[in-house]
Amino acid sequence: MRELVRYLCSSCGGALIVDRHQGVYDCPFCGNAFDGAAMHRDEILADAENNLKQREFHSAKEKFDSILANDPNDFDALRGLVLCAGKLPSVNTLRKPDKVNDGDTEGFKKALDDIRKRAREEDLPYFDKMSEMLDIARAHKQLIAERSKQDKQYGIATEEHKEKHKNFGCFTIFLFLSLVVGVFILFLSDPNIFLRNSIIIFPAAITIFALIAIIPDKIENKKFDKIEHGYRKRKIETDNKLSEVEEKYSNAYAELNKLDMSDKGVQAPVESAVDNLTEE
Repeated sequence: MRELVRYLCSSCGGALIVDRHQGVYDCPFCGNAFDGAAMHRDEILADAENNLKQREFHSAKEKFDSILANDPNDFDALRGLVLCAGKLPSVNTLRKPDKVNDGDTEGFKKALDDIRKRAREEDLPYFDKMSEMLDIARAHKQLIAERSKQDKQYGIATEEHKEKHKNFGCFTIFLFLSLVVGVFILFLSDPNIFLRNSIIIFPAAITIFALIAIIPDKIENKKFDKIEHGYRKRKIETDNKLSEVEEKYSNAYAELNKLDMSDKGVQAPVESAVDNLTEE
C-alpha cells in the first residue's frame, strides 16, 4: 500500500506527488534529487511535538530518534530529546523556572550532558544556555523551599505564642481572683490586723501579681517580637534573592531564544486532494 503526499520542489516549485515511504525522489520538472527522510522530517517533527504537548513522551522520543537516525546532529530532534527527558511538553515551558522544576530535572540534566556531546559545535551555545537555565531553576526551587520553611516555622511560632498568651491570660485572671479572695479572707479574719498591715499587704499582693503574671507575659511578648523581626528580615532577604534569580532566569531565556537554531526544513507539505491518499 502506498501513501501519497504532495510537496513542492525547492528548486523549481513544481509539485511532487510521492510515496511517503520512498527513499529518494527526482523532480520530473528540473531533475533535482531529494532525500525522502529529509522531506518527511517536518511531518515527523510536527507529530513528535504534538506528542510532547499531549505528554506522550515515549512516542515523541521515538519520533525524534527516527529523525536522528537520518541526521545524528539534527538540532530540533536533539532538543526534543532533552524535553522528553525533562518531561516538558514544549520549549515554551522553559519560560518559567517553576515549570522546569515541575518536570524531571535529573532526567533533563542527564539528557543535556549527552546531547552536548552529540550536537554540532554551532548548536552547543544553545544547549549550554539550557544547562545554565536548569542550574538557575534549581536555585529558584531551593529559595522557594527556604521561604516555605521560614513561613512554616513562623506559623508554628505564632500558634505557640497565641497559646501561651491565652494561657497567661487565663492564669492572670485566676491569680487576680485568688489574691482578691485571699485579701478578703484576711480582712474578714481580723479587720484590725488587716488595716494595720495594709501598707504591706497591698504592695505584696501587687508584687506577687506582677512577678507571676505580668512580667512573664511581657518577656514572652518580647521573645516573640524578636522571632517576628527575624522572620520578616529573612523573608525580605529571600524575596530579594528570588527576584534576582527570576530576573537572571528571564534574561537567560531571552538569550536562549536568540540562540535558537530551529530549522523547519525547505520542503513544506502542501494541502491537496492527494494528501493522505492511499493507493494499492
